[in-house]
Amino acid sequence: IRLHQKDVRNVKQTPPELNIPLPVTSLLQQILGALVNEGESESDHSAILKFVEDLAKVEVKAGG
Repeated sequence: IRLHQKDVRNVKQTPPELNIPLPVTSLLQQILGALVNEGESESDHSAILKFVEDLAKVEVKAGG
């Protein structure tokens, strides 16, 4: 999660003159910050799914 935070910070530094829309970047940055606050900074990207599952009160199951 800490690595994802760094990557999102880099994306947010995209020069404004490029006019690239980034509609979910700020939301992702907030989610990553919340995960760090919850002690998940060393977790992989599956922590993002767990965060969304907890918000939605659902569990995503692998197909098979």
